[in-house]
Amino acid sequence: MDRERALEILDAARPDSADLNGGEFADAVNFLKSDSLCRQEFAARQQLDMHIGRSVRDVDVPGNLKEQLLVSLRAAEATLLDNQASAEHNPPSPAASMPSRKVSPSNKKTALRVAAGLAASLMLAASFWFYSSLGSNIYVTSELQQLAVVHLDNWKSLPSFSGNFTPQLPGYGWSNARLHLSHAPLGLPDTSTTNHTIALYNFWVTTPAGVHAEGLLLVAEKRAVTNPPADTHFSSGNVRYIHTNGGEFAAVTWSDDTQVYVCIVHDARTLEQIEKTLRQSSPV
Repeated sequence: MDRERALEILDAARPDSADLNGGEFADAVNFLKSDSLCRQEFAARQQLDMHIGRSVRDVDVPGNLKEQLLVSLRAAEATLLDNQASAEHNPPSPAASMPSRKVSPSNKKTALRVAAGLAASLMLAASFWFYSSLGSNIYVTSELQQLAVVHLDNWKSLPSFSGNFTPQLPGYGWSNARLHLSHAPLGLPDTSTTNHTIALYNFWVTTPAGVHAEGLLLVAEKRAVTNPPADTHFSSGNVRYIHTNGGEFAAVTWSDDTQVYVCIVHDARTLEQIEKTLRQSSPV
């Protein structure tokens, strides 16, 4: 049992349920107890599942959706019956030298396929409307912070970013060489290799003691966050401490017109050094 396999099994467990007591989860639960990174990732996924569940329950389904589906199905059924009745009661004349025809099973199957196709199309349209009405608001700020914590020391295995938006760095200082930021972003969630909703950059900065302190910068679309932070720039004074079984972490979140940013490090003093480096990098 490894972390990837354990998380794959645990993904089937519903949040706030007794599923983990089931025998099929026993091995994965035992691994979970022994691996702190697995616990952090599992907790983040459960929290995200709960948030998505709340969003789904809050969506208002149009009152006439059921009626629209039933009307279309009844119309398809009526067309099928009319065609069958017409074929049975109006056979071709003998002069046509053609045998009397009824609707064959294959024709019935074709008609049924058409009816099923109509129903499927309606269901597809309903599903598209349903998920479109959810919008992209699938994260809260605390979930972004938790994802950053989980991957702070475990980012190298993440896939390259492949999402439906172009992540932009928050300002001149972040793209300056004084702050050693990875050139290409990685993608989250890590359960997918495409359609990432979060871009992740690894960086390191040199502290006054000459130590390379690492951190992560997460970038998400602002419309994908239900409660984007009010702060509009990076400030080490707006630090938030996150306590987990793996230790204490320091995070700063802020946003601009289109994106939300989360910076996470092990030590709040690193945030102060980042701020100093950003000031030194700013154009005069």
